[in-house]
Amino acid sequence: RLSLASLLMLFCGTIFAAEPYKVLTFPDDDSENNSISAYNKTWTAKIGGDSWTITSFNNNNWKNWTYIRCGWKTDATVASIATDFAIDQPISSVVVTIDKFSTPDKVNSIKLVVASDASFSNVIETVEAPNKEAGEMTFTVTKPTANCYYKVEFDCQQTSDNGIIQVSKVAYYKEGDAPVIVDISNTPETAYTVAK
Repeated sequence: RLSLASLLMLFCGTIFAAEPYKVLTFPDDDSENNSISAYNKTWTAKIGGDSWTITSFNNNNWKNWTYIRCGWKTDATVASIATDFAIDQPISSVVVTIDKFSTPDKVNSIKLVVASDASFSNVIETVEAPNKEAGEMTFTVTKPTANCYYKVEFDCQQTSDNGIIQVSKVAYYKEGDAPVIVDISNTPETAYTVAK
């Protein structure tokens, strides 16, 4: 019985990971009004009463896309996803789901900017990306503070192909609700264990 109870606790602990406090997915609630077929435009995404300013990301007029892409073969761009609203809770982690990441050598930097104002002129903290690859990119905020604005920024050089980075989700976790990210890629180092 004890072994079964321990196994159930482990299973339930894995299944019921912390939920994000705020989340942006695509297409968003305003997809009828924000169709874009370009890599150099600015538009607004909405989920419920929250809105985000999206810069230099293409959504292909939402034709079979459940994601957005950045990286432009015509010119260099600085693409970003920024909250238009201050998140009222202290956010300790921002997780960006990157489904595709080709030619990382064409990306100068990826960072999360945390600011106390919507114009991002009063920066509290800048967190560099832990890597330049597809997967769940987690930015850990070292000074979680309530009522802040968050901007994920992708500084891309001119690329040989459009849309080298594909983003399908941005999740904001409040302090104390850290996300659980499980890498399921099939290598000896990352393959599932019994615990996973």
